[in-house]
Amino acid sequence: MAVRADIFETKQEAEEYMKRIEPTVPLVSLGGQPRNPPLEYKDFAKWKSDQGFEDYDYKTMYMPGGANPREMLLRKR
Repeated sequence: MAVRADIFETKQEAEEYMKRIEPTVPLVSLGGQPRNPPLEYKDFAKWKSDQGFEDYDYKTMYMPGGANPREMLLRKR
């Protein structure tokens, strides 16, 4: 479940955040723990590529030809 949504003023600000945070995420292969110490982002990006991982692409979640795609977080009470 999502626990928060971060808002960024620029794409560069969002990319800098991603490069700082992404290498610290928990990994199933490490029993749900983050790598310690985390890899530098360039090494993490190479590791992701070597594993065949792909970044999330919101466009794949929508029907072709749709307009104004957006994401919503819904929570049952």
